[in-house]
Amino acid sequence: MRHANVVQGILHGSFAGGCIFGPLVSAAVLESYAWATFYEILSMLAFLELLAQCWAFRNDTRAQAQSEVDADEAVELRNLLTQRSVWVMSIFYFFYQCVEASYTDWIVVFLSRRSSAGPAKSAFASSIFWTGMALGRYSLGLLTDRLGVRIAVVMYCVATIIFQLCLTLARQLGPTLALVGACGFFLAPLFPSGIVLLAPNFSSQQRGIIVAFLIAMGQIGAAVAPLAIGVLATTLGIEYLIQVTLVFSVLMLGTWFAILHKVGSTT
Repeated sequence: MRHANVVQGILHGSFAGGCIFGPLVSAAVLESYAWATFYEILSMLAFLELLAQCWAFRNDTRAQAQSEVDADEAVELRNLLTQRSVWVMSIFYFFYQCVEASYTDWIVVFLSRRSSAGPAKSAFASSIFWTGMALGRYSLGLLTDRLGVRIAVVMYCVATIIFQLCLTLARQLGPTLALVGACGFFLAPLFPSGIVLLAPNFSSQQRGIIVAFLIAMGQIGAAVAPLAIGVLATTLGIEYLIQVTLVFSVLMLGTWFAILHKVGSTT
């Protein structure tokens, strides 16, 4: 696909855009309404999403979808899992989701205890992170296309590590929020970039299976990391959050170097 990084950035940026407003809406609702009101709002939005999905795919048929699949290329998941590149990329997504979920789930608690920020300002930190994610996914696609996904991801990972190192030194609320947003900005293109790198090496049907597997592995990381940080916060304190995300980020960068040796240099 032409400008694949830009297209992927727009799609994933829309997801990040929704994550910006969630913490803000929940904080506003809890200040003035019962907690159940927030879930009523989510139910209405889910219903609107269902209507939008039905409208967007109103002209698609099952026969049309089946005609786009070459029966000779049908491959089972277990056969795809023999590809080392798929496993290494799944580890990359695992560490990526560890970083993303750690910020999403724990940055509010981290700021409330470290900077003594109130609930509203702490919830604002999560929105700042996702604002950076949305801006990064919308704006860095063109740069990724120009540099190539291989070099671009290395640059984004290094930038993320640098800003997290700065975050360990920040003590005032303003600089801390700015650095959190910067981390989100450079983390943003990593998820779509992995798909762009891996996709050309497989058929259209194989891509769907592989993407589903990569997302599943990422979600495991999103489940494990917040739990591990919760245990760490109980024993040592939440102030070590950034050190943990730094470790995940370094492992993510190392995994990216490993995947570059497994995938052809077409991107």
